[in-house]
Amino acid sequence: MSDKICSVEDCGSRVLAKGFCSRHYDRMRRLGSTDLPARISDRYCAECGTRRAAYDMNGGVCQVCYRRLRRNPVAIAPRTCGHCGIEYTPKRKFSEESGRGTYCSRDCKEAARRERGDASYSAIKSMYKTKYNLTMDEVAAMRAKGCGICGSMGGTGRWGNLHIDHDHRTGRIRGALCHDCNLGIGRFKDDVTLLLRAVEYLTAA
Repeated sequence: MSDKICSVEDCGSRVLAKGFCSRHYDRMRRLGSTDLPARISDRYCAECGTRRAAYDMNGGVCQVCYRRLRRNPVAIAPRTCGHCGIEYTPKRKFSEESGRGTYCSRDCKEAARRERGDASYSAIKSMYKTKYNLTMDEVAAMRAKGCGICGSMGGTGRWGNLHIDHDHRTGRIRGALCHDCNLGIGRFKDDVTLLLRAVEYLTAA
């Protein structure tokens, strides 16, 4: 590389070839001119004014300013909490269609879920999956057949739903039982011999 200085004004770099430094020589070879093309020189950030490639093409801002604007709560419109009704400003920008950023805090979100019944439904769904490896559709199909002993379809109140009966030793699902039948089998400790003796007792009476 020569000790001569690039012929382009205010460049100051050493000459590579034909009186130009490596940068201006490459630009001359590709574009036919050492001037910066307008499509590149016009790419200035609309916020900070620095010449950077625009990150948000619609707003014309660089990546640094784009991230700063997303973190800035002033740039986000206030909302009303869907539970407590207090006006607040979300920390992040969400669209109205997404349904996110509806509540001012995690507590309000959980309280709203409890009031709608979503929390209890999620707990029941998790329990059936963990304990019996059953989905809610499978549980509903078993209950639709009625009690496996008396044929009852269940009733209202705390014990109205049919219970999922399973073998406590093997874990095998046997079917759905009403509260009384499920309790009766439990009192007999799932012992077939005791149940047969009970049948003999009742028939002999």
